[in-house]
Amino acid sequence: MSPGTLLTAVLAIALARTAIAEQPAIKSQQEIPRATPVAPGNQLEIPPAPSEQSLTLPQQWTPTQADPLPPVPQPLAEVDVPDALIGCWRGKAAGFDRVYPMALPEAIRIGEPSEITFCYHPHSIDVPNAEVYVPPAKRAVEVALTLGLGYTSFKAHGIKTDIYSISPTQMRGRTTLDVDRTFHFLYFIPFEVSPQPSVVDWKGTMTDPETVHLEAYQVLWLSGQAAFGGTWHADFKRLESE
Repeated sequence: MSPGTLLTAVLAIALARTAIAEQPAIKSQQEIPRATPVAPGNQLEIPPAPSEQSLTLPQQWTPTQADPLPPVPQPLAEVDVPDALIGCWRGKAAGFDRVYPMALPEAIRIGEPSEITFCYHPHSIDVPNAEVYVPPAKRAVEVALTLGLGYTSFKAHGIKTDIYSISPTQMRGRTTLDVDRTFHFLYFIPFEVSPQPSVVDWKGTMTDPETVHLEAYQVLWLSGQAAFGGTWHADFKRLESE
C-alpha cells in the first residue's frame, strides 16, 4: 500500500469515529422535526425564571427523541422590533443548566454553548456568531475515540429566526443555526466537515437599557436524530455601533 493510500484510509477512519463525538446536528433544515402549530390561546407559556435563571419547559411536555421541540404558535407575519432593543448584543453562556438525553450518551456529548452575538434589526433578527465550547474532559473522550488522530472544533451562525411574540421589552422566537465543523487531523491539518443545523427556542428580556437576559432551550441532532436538548441562559450586553 502506498503512503498516500495509507493516509487516506487513516483519515477516513478518523472522520468516521469523530462523528460519534461531534457536536450533534442534522444534515439539512428539512430534516428538523416540525412541531404542530397551536392556537394562540394554547401556546407555550414560559413562567418566570427560577433561581438558576434557566428556561422552564412546560410540565405537560417532556423532550424526547421523537418529539424534541415544544409546540409553538404560528410565527408573526410581520416583525417590528421595539426601538429599545435594536442593535447587536453579546453574551456568554456557562454551558447547559439542564440536559435532556435523547439519542446521544452523556459520555460523548462534547459541545456546549459559549459566546454568542445576535442582532435585533427593525424587522428581523440574525445571529452572526455562536461559539461552541468543548470542555477538556470531553475533548479527551473524542481524542480517544479517534485513536489520537485528531479532534473537532465547532462554530455556528444563524440561518433563520421565527418570532412568536413581541412586547416593548421582551421577544420570543426560534432560531436555526448552522454548525460549522472542522476536524483537525494530526492536530494541525484541518478538514472541513459539512455544516449541520441545531435549533434554539429563546426568550429575550431587556432588564436594563444595556442588558438583555436570554433564556433558551436548544436541541442538537446527529445523523438526522435528535441527540439531546438542554436549557441555558446568559446576560447579553449591548455592543457599541461601529
